[in-house]
Amino acid sequence: MMSKKQILTIKEEILDSFTTSAGKSQASRLLESLDEGRVRPKYVMQRLEYLIRMGHSNLDNKDTLKEMYDFKLYYEKNKDEMSDYNENKNIDTNT
Repeated sequence: MMSKKQILTIKEEILDSFTTSAGKSQASRLLESLDEGRVRPKYVMQRLEYLIRMGHSNLDNKDTLKEMYDFKLYYEKNKDEMSDYNENKNIDTNT
């Protein structure tokens, strides 16, 4: 189960994954309600899972949401190291 903080961290990614306007608007309302504290994270996850199952999203299942959070967290922690490491490298040369 994901917490409120985890869900809101990937809010933009969740909204971008929805392909239909109905799914996108419903997910947007759910996430705004969660942010305001009107609904619990468990309810939001159940509704997002339903929207995913009905084909409104590019995601496969609710486990993909957890993977999205883990990837975003990893990227935010390591983006400076990765960008410095690959900053001046050109793959076509031997430098």
